[in-house]
Amino acid sequence: MFPKIVHASAKSQKTNLFNLVVLGTAILSVGGALGLYFTGPVLVKLVYNSTYVAEAVKLLPWYAGAMVRWRWRT
Repeated sequence: MFPKIVHASAKSQKTNLFNLVVLGTAILSVGGALGLYFTGPVLVKLVYNSTYVAEAVKLLPWYAGAMVRWRWRT
């Protein structure tokens, strides 16, 4: 996407590509966080022992939220 933005800027063309990329990134990050929130507990139960499941499931929503927030800050 970056070369298209630079090309449009060099030719002084108006483009909506930047807004489209930002919107796509927002949709992907929220979708990933929701996917982790809903499917994460099932996957944790399949992978780990029963002693770690409760603690790991408690951390999954916080981890998903932190990843989405961190991406928007950088």
